[in-house]
Amino acid sequence: MQKRITFNTLFLCLFLNKQFEELMRLSNKEIESKILSYEGWSYKSGQISKEYQFKDFQQALKFVNKIGAAAEEANHHPDIFIHNWNKVRVSLSTHDEGGVTQKDIQLAKIFQSIQKKLL
Repeated sequence: MQKRITFNTLFLCLFLNKQFEELMRLSNKEIESKILSYEGWSYKSGQISKEYQFKDFQQALKFVNKIGAAAEEANHHPDIFIHNWNKVRVSLSTHDEGGVTQKDIQLAKIFQSIQKKLL
């Protein structure tokens, strides 16, 4: 007896596979090649990070609020550190996977877009 695959079953399999791929830990080489195009991002100690500098504290805080909202929507939360009144350091990793995943790379790209809109 041969089983038929329905559209719903196929869709669910593809969706779950995409979710799984987003959470798979990337190799060092994959991480470095993916963040090369993201200005200022670096990879060290199992996380990607970038330090942003803004004209004043208010702009830095606005950036933090916008990336915080984006992170909340993605249900993926970075480490955020505001210092020297106008600098923000952001670090991303997937703690459950013990390193950087595609989800971190995607969020870094969103953060880049948010920064460009603020400048």
